[in-house]
Amino acid sequence: MSWSRLDRRLHWIMAVLFVWQFASRWISSALPDDHGAVFHLNGLHSVGGYTIFGLGVWRVANRMRNRRPPLPGSPPMQRLAAQLTHAILYIMMFVQPVTGMLVSGEQFGGPPYAMQYLHNAGGWLILGLIAIHAAAAAWHHAVVKDGTLTRMLR
Repeated sequence: MSWSRLDRRLHWIMAVLFVWQFASRWISSALPDDHGAVFHLNGLHSVGGYTIFGLGVWRVANRMRNRRPPLPGSPPMQRLAAQLTHAILYIMMFVQPVTGMLVSGEQFGGPPYAMQYLHNAGGWLILGLIAIHAAAAAWHHAVVKDGTLTRMLR
């Protein structure tokens, strides 16, 4: 059993969006605050966050309607690690955009510096989880050869 076409498209669209989110923050942080591009990059970063949130809702709704393919025969600890990684990624699809919305409200007397810290830490958490996710997919493809990656590529 493979992932549905919708599952695969949402997965890869969100992967591109997450790359954009990191790239936009990295580029804007390298520029002086008064550089005109910073304003536009920050706006596009916000739009990316709203889009991730909306696509996350769609993914969860789709997941509730459709069974996901069973995990290949992996040791129990690997299955647990995969399930935890996916669960945290799904949670962060919602937490990160919400903290971003709250941070963007700081300029209007919004939350304190702690919210900015949570948003930044959440970004690093997501980056780490994506790295683990990609490395595990590559390992399953190149070493285990169990078709895990090809199920998401078809």
